[in-house]
Amino acid sequence: MLIFAPNATDAGHLEDYARKMNPHYNHLNVPTWIIGPALGEGPLIDRPADVLKVWPAREPIQRLPPAQFNSLLDQFVTRHCAALWNKSTVLAFICRRAYKSESELFDRLLAP
Repeated sequence: MLIFAPNATDAGHLEDYARKMNPHYNHLNVPTWIIGPALGEGPLIDRPADVLKVWPAREPIQRLPPAQFNSLLDQFVTRHCAALWNKSTVLAFICRRAYKSESELFDRLLAP
């Protein structure tokens, strides 16, 4: 889960968000990061933000540009999802979410 904290301009404010949101990410039991506002000047895509990973294990605050944080997320998702699901399981999950039944899926796939 990504929690955007636009008013978290220092470590204390990031900790406030972590404390207030703890019941939510604890209950959901999903990896969670709190992301502060973009810092500095220049194009938004180049500006770093303070990032605090709070669940399942708390890590120190890091100041990361978007590309570096996205890379970390991509690596995490690849490891996490590969460990839990194989490709056919992911496909079956997507199909179940998109269609009411397997027959509806096959009807749509085979339709002219």
